[in-house]
Amino acid sequence: MHSDNAVLHLHSVQKLDDDTHNTDLNSTCVFEYTPDKAVIRYKESGLDEHNAPDTVITVLTGQVVTIQRVGKFSMNLVLEEGVTHETAYRVPEGEIPLTIYTEKIRFSFNDDGGMMLVRYTLDLNGMIRSNHTIRLAVKRSSASHT
Repeated sequence: MHSDNAVLHLHSVQKLDDDTHNTDLNSTCVFEYTPDKAVIRYKESGLDEHNAPDTVITVLTGQVVTIQRVGKFSMNLVLEEGVTHETAYRVPEGEIPLTIYTEKIRFSFNDDGGMMLVRYTLDLNGMIRSNHTIRLAVKRSSASHT
């Protein structure tokens, strides 16, 4: 694993019926950039730091974003503007079917970092439908330039 070379600021809004939940994460991360993609790797904060899941966000030039979470609760989301994808949320008890529809993706990245906005709807096995907005900014640490 590469060592952290950037700072990540992530703001997430989740809406379920009339309930809105805001989450903010400020963390160090690994940031990799090429003209074809940007990759952000970080550990999610949680109550149990020893079991905090690893998350990898990959932003591809064709308006496609993947969010992979590895751990006891894992998922692999594919976000593509205007497209519905099906996947599964893996929990210790098994898998829960997930359907994701991406309404909007906007991003701008370069060697120094960048920003991203994603809006999507998650349908959890037809039982729970929630709307999500993720805004993130990543800035490469000045000491990490070679």
